[in-house]
Amino acid sequence: MTRQPHYWGFRTDTSVRREYYNDQLGSPSQPVLRQGWGWDANQDLRKVVEQADTPRDQRANVRMYQCVKKGDFILVPRLPEWEQVTIAQAVEDWDTGYQFEVDEVEIADGTHRKDYGHQFPAKKLAHFNRNNRYVDGDIRQTLKCRSRFWNVDRCSGSIQEIAKKRQDELEGDENREHRFKRSVNEVVKEAGLGKSLHDVLSKEFADSGWEYALVAGLKDLFPCYRVERTGGRDERQHGTDILITMPGPLDEVEYGIAIQVKDWKGEAKKISMRPSHRFARRTSSRKKNKVFASSRKSSF
Repeated sequence: MTRQPHYWGFRTDTSVRREYYNDQLGSPSQPVLRQGWGWDANQDLRKVVEQADTPRDQRANVRMYQCVKKGDFILVPRLPEWEQVTIAQAVEDWDTGYQFEVDEVEIADGTHRKDYGHQFPAKKLAHFNRNNRYVDGDIRQTLKCRSRFWNVDRCSGSIQEIAKKRQDELEGDENREHRFKRSVNEVVKEAGLGKSLHDVLSKEFADSGWEYALVAGLKDLFPCYRVERTGGRDERQHGTDILITMPGPLDEVEYGIAIQVKDWKGEAKKISMRPSHRFARRTSSRKKNKVFASSRKSSF
């Protein structure tokens, strides 16, 4: 029976210059993943596994040595750069392809350290930005694990999907707000909700009725601002259907955004967008000056 590949998380010592790990994994002749806690010949894992009790500092390394088999996939956080993750693949069973050789390595502060003797045979497949749009939530969650070595089989599907992408598709990042909006828009588009919502609202609202719908929506969008419908008879005096009032930088000043609503369908041609004149008025209750920004016509 063919063995299915397993998936593992593998952390390296971040005090070491990342170029060291990148060069080791990118070696054309013998690519390897280096691991710390290996500065003494007695820490050779082939010797350690023969001991009755595994030293505490070698337990994670022993698990790597015994668990990873040829074809398994390994996620290596912080390589090749801090916000990136490398996907590597074991090219041999790690308990047979393992080598031990202490190396002298330059660390981030410019000094040198003799360590990192554990060498596990693996090749690099790709790397991705941990905030890339193609990185699913299960991968971002498991990357928070602080262990030196852990199983990530539950992310196998997501890792395989990433491995299918071109390298240039995996470079960019995406913040949480944009990721949320994109996800919602994709669902709305796939389910046809946008058209359905438009059809229903167009049936329910017409002409000045849109003013009530927009006021309700704007109140939800801007709960800290005052949103009022000001259309009707008095509109002839100021041309404003909806007024949004917000606090200004000074306590005695408020700012207003005046909106005019039009319900029409067609192609707009040669429409002059002339701002209405600015004016101020004094409220009787709060005694504050209200400064109105220029309004524009909005078509729906």
